[in-house]
Amino acid sequence: SDDSHVRWMKSMLKKCTRHHHKQAADGFVPKRLVDVSCNPPRLVLGDSLVSTRNTRSGVRLRIPKYSALSYCWGENGSRTQLKTTNESLPSRLAGIKEDDMSAVLRDAVLVTRLLSIDYLWIDSLCILQVESGSANQDWEEQCQDMAIIYQNAYATLQAGASKHCNESFL
Repeated sequence: SDDSHVRWMKSMLKKCTRHHHKQAADGFVPKRLVDVSCNPPRLVLGDSLVSTRNTRSGVRLRIPKYSALSYCWGENGSRTQLKTTNESLPSRLAGIKEDDMSAVLRDAVLVTRLLSIDYLWIDSLCILQVESGSANQDWEEQCQDMAIIYQNAYATLQAGASKHCNESFL
């Protein structure tokens, strides 16, 4: 059943957290994340999610847990994939209609919610996209953080069953 799969995934995450997973490197949080705890989901600035907590040993950063999606856009993905651009950024910060998302993105939102994780990193939404051939400073900067984005994710969702962004992985 679906419930048993979710329970299994949660138990594996707890096991990893207990035995392997480390705290995010140097308080790292991606530049942008999709907040899936609200409906509709919306893009948020990562820095706004970092807070501090006083402890006996000093001040500690509180870094939000997030999942990261790894998937294939596919041959026509660049044309059909929902993206964030300079022009669409204000509307993405206000909300993202799930009906506008490709199947892979909708699946990732659902799985992230089922795992009780509030935030999700998706390249097409969290990195500003531009037409090919145009300079993209945001992509250049975030491309350098790609390894650390996945490394510090609480969970990485790998949509290997999908050949392109419009094919569900569930």
